[in-house]
Amino acid sequence: MPPMGFSSWLDSLFAIGMASSFLGAYLSVSLIGLGTTLVLILGSLSIFRKEGFSIVKNNPLFIPIMLLSGAIIISIIFASPYDFEKPLGKLRYLVCFFIFTAFFVRAPQKLNWIEHWGVFLSVFLAVISVLQHFGVFSPLKWLFGTPQALIPGSHDHYLATGFSFHHNPFAATLNFLSAPLLALGLFSVSIRKRRVFFSSFVFCLVGIAMSFSRSSWIAWFVSTFVIFLLFNWRLALTFLGIIATGAVGLFFYYLPIQERLSNAETSASERFELWRVCLEMFKASPLIGHGFYSFGSRYQNYTNWHLKTKNFPVEAHNMYLDLLSGTGLLGSLTFLFFIATTLKVLVTGYRNTGFSSHQRAWLLGTLGMFISFMVGGCFDKLFYMTQTLVPMLFFLSIGIALTMQPIPSSK
Repeated sequence: MPPMGFSSWLDSLFAIGMASSFLGAYLSVSLIGLGTTLVLILGSLSIFRKEGFSIVKNNPLFIPIMLLSGAIIISIIFASPYDFEKPLGKLRYLVCFFIFTAFFVRAPQKLNWIEHWGVFLSVFLAVISVLQHFGVFSPLKWLFGTPQALIPGSHDHYLATGFSFHHNPFAATLNFLSAPLLALGLFSVSIRKRRVFFSSFVFCLVGIAMSFSRSSWIAWFVSTFVIFLLFNWRLALTFLGIIATGAVGLFFYYLPIQERLSNAETSASERFELWRVCLEMFKASPLIGHGFYSFGSRYQNYTNWHLKTKNFPVEAHNMYLDLLSGTGLLGSLTFLFFIATTLKVLVTGYRNTGFSSHQRAWLLGTLGMFISFMVGGCFDKLFYMTQTLVPMLFFLSIGIALTMQPIPSSK
């Protein structure tokens, strides 16, 4: 075998960066950092060496993301001083999105690799989540000495977090994975593949359930229902019946569910106060906000709950209101434009029967993933956390890349 040239080494390291960006969401945030750094540096060299800027400019989300990035930068420039370096760094992930997309445009066959790893991760993380929930074993405690968090109100059941330090991003990333696996199962002609993908979807559900993340439960339900509805409305009705029966049964016969829901009123009152603060911040600077992701630096000016409530959250727990307070109308409208454009592109692509069943499965799965991001963002900062932002953009790049593929002729 002849020695690899410099160009081949660049492509190989770029592929490692792509793999690390994906796997890091489930195994290590540090791996995400390594992966996205390789993607930014080597991916840019690889893309511009072969296609120049055209493959980025032709991305259907190029204008929405550029407008959103501009609004974020403007909000920071004109804001009063705060610690903006880390929030500003999130913009590099938006740049990574264009490189992710270009990669899958050039190498759509790599989707098979994502599918194989997705199946493995669903099983592996389901086992970890069950062990964590019952307090048997936690990789975080073993690797870093980090104690597990009990379910509020429980004395012997824990919130499953996988390899994440919080149960919400763990469950959110499983939501992102479960949607494509379900769609692939629905479109599979092979009985064996259908069983594999459906089983993997169920394993993802186990991990989401064991996380006891109520927002992720809601996001999973909505995204899964939409996938079934778009595929076959009768399946959607069957899904509703199964979920209703299962939810009632679990509530009455599994104590941790009751314990988790028992503190919903306290959580709701805190969330309402956080959202009120966001609206007050918005009123004080409605056009460009107080600076992207500045809520934690300024909320004390609008509430005294942090003085009288132990462990009062310093996050807005709503990415839409956080954007509204941080970037004002300018940032919020550009973000909604990004969402609307994404939904239009994915729905149009899915409805185009010129694509293969495999392509349509991924388009439907990407749409379901993005819906879970939209719904989950109503209760958490999914646009701000590296562990949720990067996998969302990674999966989204797959769907967008497929829409950029030429549709086979029907001759």
